[in-house]
Amino acid sequence: MKRSPERLKQYTANTELEARVGRYVPLIDESESAVFKGLSTPPDKNKEERTFVQSKVCEEVSELRGLLGDERGDGPDGSFDQSLVWFENFARHLLDADESARVPLSLIGSSQAALPMTVRKGRLSGLLGCSVASLTNYYSAYFAPVFSSNDHSSDDNRREHAGQLARLFLNDLPRWHTLDLNPIDRDTEWAKEVSEVLRANRCYVTDYFRFGNWYLDVDGRSFDDYFATLPGKLRNTLKRKQNKLAREKGFDFELVTDVDQLDAALAEYNRIYSLSWKVAEPHPDFIAAVCRDFAKRDWLRMGILRVEGVAAAAQIWFLKDKVASIFKLAYDPQFGKYSVGSILTKELMSHAIDQDKVDVVDYLCGDDAYKQDWMSHRRERYGLRAYRLSTAVGLWRAAVERIKAALKSRRGTEEGPDPE
Repeated sequence: MKRSPERLKQYTANTELEARVGRYVPLIDESESAVFKGLSTPPDKNKEERTFVQSKVCEEVSELRGLLGDERGDGPDGSFDQSLVWFENFARHLLDADESARVPLSLIGSSQAALPMTVRKGRLSGLLGCSVASLTNYYSAYFAPVFSSNDHSSDDNRREHAGQLARLFLNDLPRWHTLDLNPIDRDTEWAKEVSEVLRANRCYVTDYFRFGNWYLDVDGRSFDDYFATLPGKLRNTLKRKQNKLAREKGFDFELVTDVDQLDAALAEYNRIYSLSWKVAEPHPDFIAAVCRDFAKRDWLRMGILRVEGVAAAAQIWFLKDKVASIFKLAYDPQFGKYSVGSILTKELMSHAIDQDKVDVVDYLCGDDAYKQDWMSHRRERYGLRAYRLSTAVGLWRAAVERIKAALKSRRGTEEGPDPE
């Protein structure tokens, strides 16, 4: 194809960009709208520069290194589970034998976005299709597109990315009957765009509640100022139990942040976890690998409370972009009468607020009653599920969902509105 000098100049300027994404897609002008693959916003006629658009599906999460930045790319601030190192460890340690990672990647201009996914194939996948889902599970507190580390795109541009990624779901992933993205904020523009594109392509799309998420807006306060706002019962219990423990046993607090201390700290954490009320940790190798990689980036804040030299409580927090996330916690039941878990939470909270100067403390997944005492705000996370109506399994599951929704609506009508 013969290019004009101006177009050849634009082509040359994008050589490095083309090499990074794998194959060349022509620069777009009004006569080349098909390259947009149905993006919701057409090119601006008044812009002299044309936009380079690319989409592909990466076979490995590691392929994103160099495209989205070493650590994570510009995902939601503070979201440790949007980092590339998190997704790499997830794919390495948590996928079953019938699962594989796939990463739809969208490139618009100099901006890139990706949605790490997993494909699950059963024995009859060739006949019935497979299922695809976000690269998440019970360890994950949030999921959204991961943007390149230097990305400062507008909301409209990010919505275009979402539309492009949704079309990759439809056209470039193995033929699927069910798609599931969770846990997400269903009110974000990207989630709305993905839903619209899927509905426009013969998918039945619904959402479902995943969990409540409690978090603390520090709002520039010191720990003492924050502590004064806690419920009186919690403050009094903490003071009384801490004094009792100091008087009868004595205790000390250790904060682990670097790799050199980690092996010994993890051994103590695993011992406490095995003694606690919790079920056995299903993937200790994953926890250890994430802690090790996060410690290398100064994202780890692991607290250990010792009573008479013996570890009695341990918690794993992650610190990233001024957000402290409370990831794992456990205590030895024999020290339960001293509230060692709450005392440790207080110590870590004090360090996060006064030393790390965080803006937010996030208790992640669940509406446990104790979280409400420590936190200030609540938000909800949902799942987005799509059934492909062109497949037998998708059609059947969509029919079941519609029946369930109709029955729920009918029950609500029969019961009438709630009394005021």
